Amino acid sequence: MATGRELISNGNPMESVVGFSRAVRVGNFIAVGGTAPVDAEGKTVGVGDVF
Repeated sequence: MATGRELISNGNPMESVVGFSRAVRVGNFIAVGGTAPVDAEGKTVGVGDVF
């Protein structure tokens, strides 16, 4: 039986720019992608702050 692929997004504009999804579900398999802290302009924030 074929199972569709479901892409999970949080609305970050970079997802469509680079083809990234927060998670992908195929059947009962879910893969979750890592993230990085970015501001509204797409710039990395919190460099060196692990908390």
